[in-house]
Amino acid sequence: AIIQSIGILLNYGVDSLKAETTSVGGQTLLQLLGNQKWLTYAIVVLFYTSGALVTVWIGERITDYGVSNGVSMLIFVGILSTFGNTFINMISNMFGGATTDIKMEAFWDFLAYIIIIIAVFGLICWVDGAERKIKVEYSKQIRGRKMMGGNSTEIPMKVNANGVMPLIFAFSIVSFPELIATMFWPTSKFVSWWQKYMGTQSVLYMVVLCLLIFGFAFFYSQMQFNPEDVSKSIQQNGGFIKGIRPGRATCEHLKTINKRITLFGAIFLAFLALVPAILFGLIDETSTNIFSATGLLISVSCALEFNTALESQIMMKNYKGFLK
Repeated sequence: AIIQSIGILLNYGVDSLKAETTSVGGQTLLQLLGNQKWLTYAIVVLFYTSGALVTVWIGERITDYGVSNGVSMLIFVGILSTFGNTFINMISNMFGGATTDIKMEAFWDFLAYIIIIIAVFGLICWVDGAERKIKVEYSKQIRGRKMMGGNSTEIPMKVNANGVMPLIFAFSIVSFPELIATMFWPTSKFVSWWQKYMGTQSVLYMVVLCLLIFGFAFFYSQMQFNPEDVSKSIQQNGGFIKGIRPGRATCEHLKTINKRITLFGAIFLAFLALVPAILFGLIDETSTNIFSATGLLISVSCALEFNTALESQIMMKNYKGFLK
């Protein structure tokens, strides 16, 4: 939080504090502190850091006394608030437009927003619940006078097991050079070249972003899923995949399945990072950043997590009432 606060101040500068930060008597924070820039920086960094810590504390309290993850719920509510502001502005244009043409244009824009959001949310929910189930059968074993095993289980492999992490890494790396350049060399030729050829609507930006998403998806997938460990565990417990020999053949089979699933998950993330933003930009250029890919994914995942946690709480209360 301290590092990010310093970055925000370096990006905006103390001059913004003169115009926007007012206090008692109409004086700015810089004037109240005797025009001491270093002290103003220190105070504002303290304010930003304290706000971050208070937010985390509120999230922990929600986790302790409520359902689902508190910090995720705060992020979820923040994203929904930006959605709500956009919809309120569009509804106000629908009913408060100067002419009939403006009202009809606002109506069709609002209808297009609703259709695209429903379609994207449905796609995210469908992919989030999609998984490849690998059936594992266990041979029967006689131990003493008892016969053990003989049952079958399934190894679920989610299509988008990486979640939002590849998107976060890809967006961070793409935006990092521009952030550093605008912070220290805002008038350099590199900044102008980057804004011209690496803007969010440029073809080069889309190609680089897709390559980074694919790379991080496969990298993160290899960190999460280890086919060798799964193969050894299956073999040690007397299990096997039907039609596949235990050991190395099982490991290669799991690697192949994992690569194919990761490929489809990466295609889904790349589609989500580019297509909705392009569609929203065609309707309204100012809404491209509001409806981001990470925002859409986080919103749906938090809503599903909250629904699951709420159902488990209701189930536990029903069981308690039945037992008492």
